[in-house]
Amino acid sequence: MRKVLHETIFKQLRNEIIAVRQAGDWLEPESQLAKRFEVSMVTLRNATLALEREGWVKRVAGVGVQVLNWKKQRYVALVIPELVVRPLPLHYHLHFSTALQSKLQNLGWDAALFIMLEEENAVKGAGELMRALEAQRVSAVVSCVGDSLPKKIRKIADTVGTPVWAVHDESQNFPTVDYGEMIREGVAQLFQRGARRIAALFSGPPPGTEITGESPAVKHFCAELESWGLTPEREWIIDHSEARLPGSGWQGFRDLWAAKSGHPDGLLVLDDMLYHDAAQAIYELGIQVPQEIQIVTHSNKGDTFSHPFPVTRLEIDAEEIASLSASVLNDLLEGRTPVAKKASFKVLPAAPGMQRERRPVVVTKF
Repeated sequence: MRKVLHETIFKQLRNEIIAVRQAGDWLEPESQLAKRFEVSMVTLRNATLALEREGWVKRVAGVGVQVLNWKKQRYVALVIPELVVRPLPLHYHLHFSTALQSKLQNLGWDAALFIMLEEENAVKGAGELMRALEAQRVSAVVSCVGDSLPKKIRKIADTVGTPVWAVHDESQNFPTVDYGEMIREGVAQLFQRGARRIAALFSGPPPGTEITGESPAVKHFCAELESWGLTPEREWIIDHSEARLPGSGWQGFRDLWAAKSGHPDGLLVLDDMLYHDAAQAIYELGIQVPQEIQIVTHSNKGDTFSHPFPVTRLEIDAEEIASLSASVLNDLLEGRTPVAKKASFKVLPAAPGMQRERRPVVVTKF
């Protein structure tokens, strides 16, 4: 019973330090703290010793208990799954994760990146994080790519009371990109440029995921077409392409291009990796852009992809989203309720590009 009581006081003092104390502050004398919590000196001493062991405070003989720079005694664990780096590096997630680490450090928090893969009975790359969690050296565990945190890590975090957050969790007021708004803007851009037979190429779920019904992206897309008086052509909507797999966008575009006797005159691509592949297919098929088809695509600021023809880009800035996310994490770590902030995107109209000459179709085999 005494152990439970001093742990409760430890947590209350720790939360108090996070909320109102600065490095260098002194806690009240232990006798006053014992009176405030209505416990014995032994119980109170056990609580402050636990604070000292975890790096929250230091005891100065004959003086008292002083608050340390506790942000530097522990670190925030940023977890990204192996799919971000294999089989193809995902530009946005890599840029976002490293930028988030830097932004947190600028706010005074140590942060470490962990890349790991969860298998049936093991989690590769998780040993160091599990040991740090068990030693309570981790301030929080943050999943940087959706809810991709391995179950074993989550279980240990829950056991030791370490908070776990996902950077796209709207319930915690993390910034999210409004993909519905991107679809709305993309369709509008194409319609205003004269496109009336508009196709779409969306990224699908990871392999092995059960697909039931239409995805939210398809529903948004069809609704937007109808709002402009256009009829959605299901054969021109590809929403099962796995962006991480090489050639996925290449095959997706060829599928929609061959789906009907006529061809679309507008294309919306909501994933930069799919677009890079689709651009190769467009080039191989000898399709003239923008004469035969207009293109609007999602892109990431800093992407070094060389566009072979003019396209309109809906550009997301990973640095901006990382900065907003770091602000939310800082509030959560310091016990405040974050203010919701919306992530933005920029419309970069098609600029004159290099339209290459028509060439014979190249058949690529996988």
